[in-house]
Amino acid sequence: MKRVLASVLCLCLLVGFTIAAGCQKAEEKKVAQAPAAIPAPAPEEKKAEGGKPTEVGEATITGTVNDQGDIVAADGKEYVVASEDMRKELMAKVGKKVKATGTVEEREGKTLIKVTSYEVIEE
Repeated sequence: MKRVLASVLCLCLLVGFTIAAGCQKAEEKKVAQAPAAIPAPAPEEKKAEGGKPTEVGEATITGTVNDQGDIVAADGKEYVVASEDMRKELMAKVGKKVKATGTVEEREGKTLIKVTSYEVIEE
């Protein structure tokens, strides 16, 4: 009786490990087939709501750096900093007023800025 139970237990463990290994291989295959990153379309291909092209252009904005590393203009408009590296750099300037230059675009209802340069404005 003990041998039968031990055999059944071993068989269950073997089946369980086999299924787990198969699931892991399927997940690895799915990850390998997924694109590494979805590139953003060229500016002329971007469309806003209603099929209108988004506004893309160089701009200089002045605002205060918030606790997320984004820039909030005096009128309350929030400019999401597109680059994670630049966002981290600006996080050290939380609460400071900055003048930032970069490419501004509308995407998914948000205003993004790809900051190329900025300066802290002393008040």
